[in-house]
Amino acid sequence: MVEVALEDRVMAKMYGRVVYRFMNKILEVCIRVTSAIRFTLLCQSDNGSERRELMRRQGLMVDTLAKRARDLRTSKDPRPKKIEKLRSIISDSKNNLASMPPLPLPLNATIEVTGIIAEKSSVFKSNLYPLLLYFQCSDGSEYPIIFKDGDDMRQDQLVIQLFTLMDQLLRKENLDLKLSPYNVLATGPLQGMAQFIPSKTIAAICSEHGNLLNYLRVSNPDEGSVGTWGVEPSVIDTFVRSCGGFRQQVLREIQTDVGAAGYCVVTYLLGVGDRHLDNLLVAPDGTWLFLRIQTSV
Repeated sequence: MVEVALEDRVMAKMYGRVVYRFMNKILEVCIRVTSAIRFTLLCQSDNGSERRELMRRQGLMVDTLAKRARDLRTSKDPRPKKIEKLRSIISDSKNNLASMPPLPLPLNATIEVTGIIAEKSSVFKSNLYPLLLYFQCSDGSEYPIIFKDGDDMRQDQLVIQLFTLMDQLLRKENLDLKLSPYNVLATGPLQGMAQFIPSKTIAAICSEHGNLLNYLRVSNPDEGSVGTWGVEPSVIDTFVRSCGGFRQQVLREIQTDVGAAGYCVVTYLLGVGDRHLDNLLVAPDGTWLFLRIQTSV
């Protein structure tokens, strides 16, 4: 537990309620784990045959992706060749990846997918060569994910879950810091998948645009805006809330790439370290994201 001494009684009372609700949520998680065990027992009965079949198919898809990701990662081929091989693997009907009966996505069971779009899928330029996969959804939309092999994503999953929980508790106190936790699922000790949100690292933004304000202005221009320096007001609002500061102060800060006080608070409480300009990302709408989470908790 982290003890915070606050002289402001109003703030102390607010955060006291947050801690109380946080502990209640932990209790709810324990109850959900018990429910999950009961669900497993239910699936072992005849009434759970359909659910068992869905989970079997999910398992087969994850196993196929894990094997292919491992093969591509360990191969000596250059990145363009890896991308070509990946698209060929997806297109091969034997792998049942390009087209499949509707299946809940393991990363987000509310998303029903019908296949992977081969021509949009790619391989990232990284030491582990993670896969970028665009899933075709049954409603006609697309859902991009990152599938990684060779990286332990269990800690990432836990920290993102805590981000989500803290965001929910703060919103109940009418404190919206515009935290945007993305979905992460560890499918094994050294593999997993994560929701892909188009964004750029702060290092890349500074290199290409000079500062964050120019990046936001290019992505969401609004020449007629007043007080937002040519950026869409809603984008500035998202950035300001995530920074947790006063509007004009933050507008000055994003010219020198300072901000994200909202995330600074939650990452400090969780002991998240190794933050630098190559693993802090900003989406075009002003949302902050994190990569490669390391924590001491």
